[in-house]
Amino acid sequence: MATELMKLSKREVVVLILGLACGLGAGFGFGKFCTQASESTLIADERRLTLVQQYMQNGEYQCAHDALLSAMRVAPGDRRVFEASLEFSRKATKGKAEEATSLGHDIHQRAGALIPFLPLDQMKEAREAYDKLGDELYSPKKEPNQEDPFEEAETLLATCRRSSLPALARSYLLHEVETELASQTKRANSAELKPDEQERFWQRWKTVKESYDGAQKELLSALYGEQCKPRIQAWRDKVEQFNKTSANPGVDEIHKANEQILILVVEGQRVSREIAPYLEAGVDEAMKDDQGGGIDQHLARLARLREWNYNRWALDRIEKVEVSGGPPFEKLRSLAVVDDARLTSFVGQRFSEVWKKFFDASSKENQVDATKLRILREYQQ
Repeated sequence: MATELMKLSKREVVVLILGLACGLGAGFGFGKFCTQASESTLIADERRLTLVQQYMQNGEYQCAHDALLSAMRVAPGDRRVFEASLEFSRKATKGKAEEATSLGHDIHQRAGALIPFLPLDQMKEAREAYDKLGDELYSPKKEPNQEDPFEEAETLLATCRRSSLPALARSYLLHEVETELASQTKRANSAELKPDEQERFWQRWKTVKESYDGAQKELLSALYGEQCKPRIQAWRDKVEQFNKTSANPGVDEIHKANEQILILVVEGQRVSREIAPYLEAGVDEAMKDDQGGGIDQHLARLARLREWNYNRWALDRIEKVEVSGGPPFEKLRSLAVVDDARLTSFVGQRFSEVWKKFFDASSKENQVDATKLRILREYQQ
């Protein structure tokens, strides 16, 4: 080697020395560059992780998510980045905000891809921590009413039974209870319950249904007292007032009295339809009000009074027509306004006698016209 160096020219020796010097300088420079790059990366990671902590403390999970993605890109093998990712996933999924929960799940999935970049002696521990957090995040969570599926229905029932609530609001709550019972029934039919679970479920369902029936009866009682009973009492007051002033009108006042009776009957029938559901539900106050002088009895009496008034008027008209003057056809025209289908046997008999008397005394043409008037009742009042 020494012999070969002796043979080199001065120029070649200088070139060789310069080459060695350049090589040493380049190696030293590259090593220093790598050291500086590593230190720069470490500082950058610390800045990113600090930002992640600050953003999480302020609830800015989207910004923390972006900072973590940046840290993963720069230093995928840094254990601190992996730990920060798990911490972010744990905190972001604790709240009820859907966006934060979605970001937490996203970071958790990405954290799994960091495990192969970690040192070999840390991979097992990291995988266990990752899987444990995954079980917490993705295991089915128990709903508040999973152990007792009727908890919601019972809460609604308790609220519904507050007498301070308006009856209409309580009716809305009862409808929600009915919907909840139907929903739980569908779930029970679609779920694969064990025999003992099915028995417990239907026992609880029956208990809640009985409470629902009781609350519904209480609500109906309240609705009856607030809405139906005042209208019934107002109608009865009108009937009582009519009985005092117009129950026995003169013949000239009969049509007016019958119009009032018809109005009372129509209103009474409407009130009777309103009270029917309360009677069917067994509301005590409604059943008590229906006893004795119930609505139907008042209606029946008004209907009979109306027919009696009509027969009084018809009989008076028949008697007056019979003794009045004028041609037979005019008398038949006056009798044609009477609806003989509404007449009692006595009044109907008198009507037939008087009609036949003047009908026989009329011409054939007048008889045809009189028959037409009686059938079509064109002059009926």
